[in-house]
Amino acid sequence: MSEITFPPAEPKNNNYQPYYRRLVALKNHGNYKDWPQEVKDGIDHVIKLIDARENYVEDVCSKPGKVLAEISEFTETTDWAELHKSGKTTCLLPSSMLTGHVEGLFLKFLVSMQQAKYVLDIGMFTGYSALSMAEALPADGKVFTCDREQYLADLNRKVFDSSPHGKKIEIRLGDVGDTLKALAKDGVQIDFVFLDAGAEKYGEYFDFLLDKNILAPRGTIAVDNTLWFGRSYLEHENHRAKFNKKITEDRRVQQVLLPVRDGIMLIRRTGDVDGQV
Repeated sequence: MSEITFPPAEPKNNNYQPYYRRLVALKNHGNYKDWPQEVKDGIDHVIKLIDARENYVEDVCSKPGKVLAEISEFTETTDWAELHKSGKTTCLLPSSMLTGHVEGLFLKFLVSMQQAKYVLDIGMFTGYSALSMAEALPADGKVFTCDREQYLADLNRKVFDSSPHGKKIEIRLGDVGDTLKALAKDGVQIDFVFLDAGAEKYGEYFDFLLDKNILAPRGTIAVDNTLWFGRSYLEHENHRAKFNKKITEDRRVQQVLLPVRDGIMLIRRTGDVDGQV
């Protein structure tokens, strides 16, 4: 079996595919050293193939700007467990929550193609998605980004202000439901929604966006983690799988599920009787 000597064996990002994680688990099996060498070589080879693909995808994408790169570095090097232990965050926030380079660029493309002016970012974390999308907005556009953590709000405001696009970002601290109600009361219509927090309430948020006409008539909702490490199609009885099923049964919308990162579902209202979006 030929060696793979191009990109490094270690992937640059966590791999969300269940088959990859299963292969790694096999390598960590207690009796792995006693397995036939041909079997071990095969497992190693497949892992390297998957890693090579992940690295290649990231390498050929346009590079992030200075502030986005700094957000990534900070997120990946911060001891989030210690921050939580010290009481600075109310929840343990793993670095894997970072939207990251490829997905951030994908969101930026979507917002640009949508020609969006108003964006709703549900789940701010360290601000990578909010800033990525803000970069694609016109000068008078706005990203409403939501989170519960005061620490993140204080941290991200300073980071956003260091970017020329930061003035387009408005942080909404508190319950997402309260933010949605406030937007509805103010008559704000959102062109693009990135839903990336509170999976148990995905369905509730979705209904509110449509029922209260917060989502613009030609608006788009992008829902993150809709594959959820494969659990959505392997277990079925979890929040994300139930949400996916709900969307497939909702005749108000059409949707496509893309295997980007951990799965992104794009949702748009159904247009006319012919099913155009």
